[in-house]
Amino acid sequence: MDTQSQPDFRQRPSLQARNLKTAARFKREAWWQITFPVIAAAFLLIGGMVALFYLTGASGISTIADYSVILLSIPALIIGLVVLVVTIVLIGLVMLLIQRIPPYTFVVQGYFEKIHNGVVGFIGKITGALISILSIISGISLFLKQQAGTSNNNNESASGPTEPGAGPD
Repeated sequence: MDTQSQPDFRQRPSLQARNLKTAARFKREAWWQITFPVIAAAFLLIGGMVALFYLTGASGISTIADYSVILLSIPALIIGLVVLVVTIVLIGLVMLLIQRIPPYTFVVQGYFEKIHNGVVGFIGKITGALISILSIISGISLFLKQQAGTSNNNNESASGPTEPGAGPD
């Protein structure tokens, strides 16, 4: 391949450059397809309103206004009807669930009651064991304090109270 058949990527066209033929065609098409129909429809509607007012007076305008309100309210009524149908279907589903769920919730409630009773029993065993261990430790420490107190009392004097808490203040 020679270098003339390869495109030259170093020379890119500017983004500001335009093809004048296609730009002119686009403007022409935009005028005839967008701008002209909008202006023509606006003039026709304004002309129709003026003609209606001069031919029928205020009563004709009131009738057309009533028709306009009816035509504008139709989409809102359709949307409202859809919302109403969805609401009715949801209410029906909720009623069906209210009728069918209680047996299942009773079964689930039974399972949770079994779990609750198991946890309470397990915690009761743990706390009972912990309380008995702490009471044994407390008894041993009290016994050791009494033994240490009697050995001190025997060394000082043999005639002192030996009950815990009955010592001299």
